[in-house]
Amino acid sequence: MSSRETILTSIRRALATPTDSPHQASGELENPWYPELDPAPEKLLSIFKEQLERLNGSVFVEDSETGAISRLAGLLSKSDPSRCWYEPGLEWVSGREELKDLVRPATYETGAQAKKALGNAAFGVTSAIALVARHGTILTAATTQGGRLLCSLPDHHIVVARLPQLVADLSDGYGLLRERFQDAWPSFVTNITGPSRTADIEKILVLGAHGPRDLTVIIW
Repeated sequence: MSSRETILTSIRRALATPTDSPHQASGELENPWYPELDPAPEKLLSIFKEQLERLNGSVFVEDSETGAISRLAGLLSKSDPSRCWYEPGLEWVSGREELKDLVRPATYETGAQAKKALGNAAFGVTSAIALVARHGTILTAATTQGGRLLCSLPDHHIVVARLPQLVADLSDGYGLLRERFQDAWPSFVTNITGPSRTADIEKILVLGAHGPRDLTVIIW
């Protein structure tokens, strides 16, 4: 029997033997992988901020929506408006008089047009599904035309989110994802933990190698 046949025989034998699902929700585990976090919003916010800043990300916590708009406007004003884009359908941005001359919606007829414009983008502004405190992670999805590219191509990715979107663990974040999309999941879901980085060459950390060099989260 060849090596290929040996492997396939082992797979067929394994598939023929029914087993219980090995996957369990974190709440069903007798011994969770991590200790539980304090679910108080201020505690989760403190942990999220600490974790993301350890990974070279920035977190701005504002007292109000007005403060968040002012913070976003201040960041966007550092660049030419022609290089600043936001997620289509993000009404929190589109309906603001303070932002209309600073940023434009990333709407395109073709993917080629999107890549050409966003390839030179300074800022990309997106929403988030959830903010995961334990890892300082942002759970986002391509729910719009520009969603997939806006978190990958610009030099600086800005995420706007509200405090109720803070959750303790990834399993909680995916719970929000299931609740929001039911059976119609988006084509692209990703976890973003800090700016893009690599240390492949001589173990020297380089930011922005495969995506945004800077990552900022604005929470209110």
